[in-house]
Amino acid sequence: MKKRSEKIEIVTVTNTQDMLSRPETLTLLSDIRSLIEAAHTRVSTTANMEMVLLYWHIGNRILKDILGMERADYGKQIVQTLSGKLTREYGRGFTRTNIFNMIRCAEVFPEREIVHALSGQLSWTHFREIIYLEEKPQSAQRTQRKRQCSVFSECSVVLDSLSRMISKCSFFPLTDNIWRSL
Repeated sequence: MKKRSEKIEIVTVTNTQDMLSRPETLTLLSDIRSLIEAAHTRVSTTANMEMVLLYWHIGNRILKDILGMERADYGKQIVQTLSGKLTREYGRGFTRTNIFNMIRCAEVFPEREIVHALSGQLSWTHFREIIYLEEKPQSAQRTQRKRQCSVFSECSVVLDSLSRMISKCSFFPLTDNIWRSL
């Protein structure tokens, strides 16, 4: 009995365009693109959350340690000094104006948990816009109710308020899908 020799034919694609036109290559490329884009989104969201929380912590620390002493002149001087040193070391995110924004953020959102919950949905740019919106006269009642609520209830109240404010403003490029997910 004679053994048959089997020949295995290996096809090599020498043309890159031929390789890219194959359905399995297109599927692989699409899947890898999706993985990369999903990772970019997660990294951006995480970086934004950390930046917002950092800025809130800085504002809260200055508010409690320095400005809590109610010495306005000293507070302005210390902010100017901090700004100069931090800007030289870390860049333009620590300008005098932005440090005052950080302080204002800590004033408007005194609870870290609220900032943490919102930072997953809102960027620092959104926070900067929100912290300078004028409150309506009913805000005293809302403030009293918020104090009586748990941290999770506070988040819900804040999100409802933000939703009403955002519906009246045009500076939020958020889609309806994001607000439905809140």
